[in-house]
Amino acid sequence: MKAKLAGTTGMPFEVREVSCHTYEEFTGKEAIPFIQYYADEEGNFYKDTDLDFNLDHPHPEATISGWVARTQDGLLGLLRIKPERSGGDWWIDLSPDERAIYRLPSELFPDITWDSDPIEVEITIKPKKAMI
Repeated sequence: MKAKLAGTTGMPFEVREVSCHTYEEFTGKEAIPFIQYYADEEGNFYKDTDLDFNLDHPHPEATISGWVARTQDGLLGLLRIKPERSGGDWWIDLSPDERAIYRLPSELFPDITWDSDPIEVEITIKPKKAMI
């Protein structure tokens, strides 16, 4: 099974359960009752309280839904509601609450132009997973 040192962000490593007798025999230390001992592949011994076995913590995700449109000036934006074309921008007639515009990098959605209809999108934001 895999574990990492408790209280660290270190890389997980392989450990296996060992008996109290094995712990005492190889370390020369007296085993503590009601403690489970583990050893890694290099022969290091650990108490269960030294290790963290909960390696797959759930990560929160957030989803943003909206509409992507491009202005005549080439700026790309994400709007909360489907915008209507009005003047030089899509959002000119929207209230501030409806506007809730997020500017997006212009290279995203290269096919969307001022002449294109807005597209409905959903963006999921989640923490990066550590490489193990």
